[in-house]
Amino acid sequence: MQPQAKFLETRFAVVPVSKVVNTRLFDEKTELEDYDRSDDLSHPSEHHDLKFGIASFVYRRRRPFNLKRFNDWLDQWPPEITRCKDVMWLITQPERVFNISQSGWAMDIIPSGYWIASMKKWEIKKMFTVRKHLRESWDERLGDRMIELAFIGQNMDKETIIHDLDACLMCEDEVVTLRGDSFRLTHH
Repeated sequence: MQPQAKFLETRFAVVPVSKVVNTRLFDEKTELEDYDRSDDLSHPSEHHDLKFGIASFVYRRRRPFNLKRFNDWLDQWPPEITRCKDVMWLITQPERVFNISQSGWAMDIIPSGYWIASMKKWEIKKMFTVRKHLRESWDERLGDRMIELAFIGQNMDKETIIHDLDACLMCEDEVVTLRGDSFRLTHH
Protein backbone atom coordinates (compact mmCIF):
# COMPACT_ATOMS: atom_id res chain seq x y z
CA MET A 1 0.00 0.00 0.00
CA GLN A 2 1.21 3.45 -0.83
CA PRO A 3 -0.51 6.07 1.34
CA GLN A 4 0.97 8.93 -0.68
CA ALA A 5 -0.30 7.54 -3.99
CA LYS A 6 -1.98 10.08 -6.22
CA PHE A 7 -5.31 9.15 -7.74
CA LEU A 8 -6.04 10.31 -11.26
CA GLU A 9 -9.60 10.53 -12.48
CA THR A 10 -9.88 9.49 -16.11
CA ARG A 11 -12.45 9.00 -18.80
CA PHE A 12 -12.01 5.71 -20.67
CA ALA A 13 -8.53 5.32 -19.07
CA VAL A 14 -7.13 8.30 -21.03
CA VAL A 15 -4.32 9.88 -19.00
CA PRO A 16 -1.16 11.75 -20.04
CA VAL A 17 1.83 9.38 -19.94
CA SER A 18 3.84 11.98 -18.01
CA LYS A 19 1.38 11.61 -15.10
CA VAL A 20 2.23 7.90 -14.63
CA VAL A 21 5.77 7.35 -15.98
CA ASN A 22 8.95 8.72 -14.36
CA THR A 23 7.00 10.64 -11.71
CA ARG A 24 9.71 10.10 -9.06
CA LEU A 25 6.95 9.52 -6.49
CA PHE A 26 8.18 6.06 -5.46
CA ASP A 27 11.45 5.51 -3.61
CA GLU A 28 12.04 1.76 -3.57
CA LYS A 29 14.70 1.84 -0.85
CA THR A 30 12.56 3.84 1.57
CA GLU A 31 9.44 1.85 0.82
CA LEU A 32 11.14 -1.52 1.36
CA GLU A 33 12.72 -0.40 4.64
CA ASP A 34 9.38 0.97 5.79
CA TYR A 35 7.41 -2.16 4.95
CA ASP A 36 7.92 -5.22 7.15
CA ARG A 37 7.20 -8.28 4.98
CA SER A 38 7.86 -10.75 7.80
CA ASP A 39 4.19 -10.80 8.84
CA ASP A 40 2.19 -13.93 8.20
CA LEU A 41 -0.04 -12.79 5.32
CA SER A 42 -2.85 -15.11 6.38
CA HIS A 43 -3.25 -12.95 9.52
CA PRO A 44 -2.75 -9.31 8.52
CA SER A 45 -1.62 -7.22 11.44
CA GLU A 46 -3.64 -4.29 12.68
CA HIS A 47 -0.63 -1.96 12.69
CA HIS A 48 -0.70 -1.97 8.86
CA ASP A 49 -4.34 -0.98 8.98
CA LEU A 50 -3.59 1.79 11.46
CA LYS A 51 -0.46 2.91 9.60
CA PHE A 52 -2.31 3.33 6.32
CA GLY A 53 -5.61 4.47 7.83
CA ILE A 54 -7.45 1.43 6.47
CA ALA A 55 -10.54 0.43 8.37
CA SER A 56 -13.65 -1.64 7.88
CA PHE A 57 -17.05 -1.87 9.45
CA VAL A 58 -20.41 -3.51 8.81
CA TYR A 59 -23.60 -1.46 8.65
CA ARG A 60 -26.62 -3.57 9.74
CA ARG A 61 -30.21 -2.42 9.92
CA ARG A 62 -33.65 -4.07 9.89
CA ARG A 63 -35.45 -1.21 8.11
CA PRO A 64 -35.41 -0.78 4.32
CA PHE A 65 -33.92 2.15 2.43
CA ASN A 66 -36.11 4.97 1.16
CA LEU A 67 -35.19 4.85 -2.53
CA LYS A 68 -34.97 8.60 -3.15
CA ARG A 69 -32.81 9.33 -0.11
CA PHE A 70 -30.56 6.32 -0.82
CA ASN A 71 -30.15 7.38 -4.46
CA ASP A 72 -29.25 10.90 -3.31
CA TRP A 73 -26.65 9.41 -0.94
CA LEU A 74 -25.19 7.31 -3.77
CA ASP A 75 -24.71 10.54 -5.75
CA GLN A 76 -22.58 11.86 -2.84
CA TRP A 77 -20.62 8.61 -2.31
CA PRO A 78 -17.75 9.28 0.11
CA PRO A 79 -14.47 8.89 -1.85
CA GLU A 80 -12.79 7.39 1.24
CA ILE A 81 -14.85 4.20 0.75
CA THR A 82 -12.79 1.97 -1.52
CA ARG A 83 -14.92 -1.19 -1.21
CA CYS A 84 -18.51 -1.94 -0.27
CA LYS A 85 -20.43 -5.16 -0.70
CA ASP A 86 -23.30 -7.27 0.58
CA VAL A 87 -27.11 -7.15 0.68
CA MET A 88 -29.76 -4.50 1.05
CA TRP A 89 -33.50 -4.15 1.25
CA LEU A 90 -35.41 -1.51 -0.72
CA ILE A 91 -38.92 -0.56 0.42
CA THR A 92 -40.24 -0.45 -3.16
CA GLN A 93 -39.37 -4.12 -3.72
CA PRO A 94 -39.85 -5.90 -0.39
CA GLU A 95 -39.60 -9.37 -1.92
CA ARG A 96 -36.18 -8.88 -3.61
CA VAL A 97 -32.66 -9.13 -2.24
CA PHE A 98 -30.34 -6.53 -3.78
CA ASN A 99 -26.59 -7.04 -3.84
CA ILE A 100 -24.29 -4.07 -3.90
CA SER A 101 -20.70 -4.46 -5.02
CA GLN A 102 -18.50 -1.38 -5.21
CA SER A 103 -14.78 -1.09 -5.80
CA GLY A 104 -13.36 2.37 -6.39
CA TRP A 105 -15.65 4.19 -8.79
CA ALA A 106 -17.19 0.97 -10.18
CA MET A 107 -20.49 -0.07 -8.62
CA ASP A 108 -23.16 -2.66 -9.31
CA ILE A 109 -26.49 -2.84 -7.54
CA ILE A 110 -28.43 -5.82 -8.83
CA PRO A 111 -31.33 -8.01 -7.70
CA SER A 112 -29.92 -11.36 -6.64
CA GLY A 113 -32.91 -13.36 -5.53
CA TYR A 114 -35.76 -13.22 -3.06
CA TRP A 115 -35.92 -12.87 0.69
CA ILE A 116 -36.92 -16.15 2.32
CA ALA A 117 -39.62 -14.18 4.16
CA SER A 118 -41.35 -13.55 0.81
CA MET A 119 -41.83 -17.29 0.19
CA LYS A 120 -44.88 -19.39 1.02
CA LYS A 121 -45.19 -20.58 4.62
CA TRP A 122 -44.35 -24.19 3.78
CA GLU A 123 -41.25 -23.03 1.83
CA ILE A 124 -40.10 -20.91 4.77
CA LYS A 125 -40.52 -23.90 7.09
CA LYS A 126 -38.44 -26.02 4.70
CA MET A 127 -35.72 -23.32 4.58
CA PHE A 128 -35.34 -23.54 8.36
CA THR A 129 -34.38 -27.20 7.96
CA VAL A 130 -32.03 -26.49 5.05
CA ARG A 131 -30.27 -23.41 6.44
CA LYS A 132 -29.14 -24.27 9.94
CA HIS A 133 -28.25 -20.67 10.95
CA LEU A 134 -31.38 -19.02 9.57
CA ARG A 135 -33.02 -18.80 13.02
CA GLU A 136 -30.13 -16.67 14.29
CA SER A 137 -30.88 -13.90 11.79
CA TRP A 138 -34.66 -14.35 11.58
CA ASP A 139 -36.93 -11.56 12.81
CA GLU A 140 -40.53 -12.56 13.64
CA ARG A 141 -41.98 -9.54 11.83
CA LEU A 142 -39.47 -9.01 8.98
CA GLY A 143 -38.05 -12.48 8.46
CA ASP A 144 -34.60 -12.35 6.87
CA ARG A 145 -35.04 -8.88 5.33
CA MET A 146 -32.18 -6.60 6.30
CA ILE A 147 -29.48 -4.26 5.18
CA GLU A 148 -25.98 -5.57 5.75
CA LEU A 149 -23.21 -3.61 4.04
CA ALA A 150 -19.48 -4.14 4.65
CA PHE A 151 -17.35 -1.04 4.07
CA ILE A 152 -13.58 -0.89 3.62
CA GLY A 153 -11.76 2.37 3.13
CA GLN A 154 -9.00 4.72 4.04
CA ASN A 155 -9.63 7.40 6.66
CA MET A 156 -13.41 6.84 6.52
CA ASP A 157 -15.61 8.87 8.83
CA LYS A 158 -17.56 5.85 10.11
CA GLU A 159 -19.93 7.85 12.30
CA THR A 160 -20.88 10.21 9.44
CA ILE A 161 -21.43 7.32 7.02
CA ILE A 162 -23.64 5.54 9.56
CA HIS A 163 -25.55 8.76 10.31
CA ASP A 164 -26.07 9.46 6.59
CA LEU A 165 -27.21 5.90 5.86
CA ASP A 166 -29.58 5.96 8.84
CA ALA A 167 -31.12 9.10 7.30
CA CYS A 168 -31.81 7.03 4.16
CA LEU A 169 -33.92 4.47 6.06
CA MET A 170 -37.70 4.43 5.82
CA CYS A 171 -39.60 5.99 8.70
CA GLU A 172 -42.57 4.16 10.27
CA ASP A 173 -45.18 6.68 9.06
CA GLU A 174 -43.68 7.24 5.60
CA VAL A 175 -45.73 6.61 2.44
CA VAL A 176 -44.18 4.32 -0.17
CA THR A 177 -44.21 5.39 -3.80
CA LEU A 178 -43.14 3.17 -6.68
CA ARG A 179 -42.58 6.12 -9.00
CA GLY A 180 -38.94 6.68 -9.81
CA ASP A 181 -37.74 3.24 -8.71
CA SER A 182 -34.58 3.06 -10.78
CA PHE A 183 -33.90 -0.44 -9.46
CA ARG A 184 -37.18 -1.94 -10.75
CA LEU A 185 -36.64 -4.33 -13.64
CA THR A 186 -38.72 -3.59 -16.68
CA HIS A 187 -39.50 -6.02 -19.45
CA HIS A 188 -40.01 -4.79 -22.99
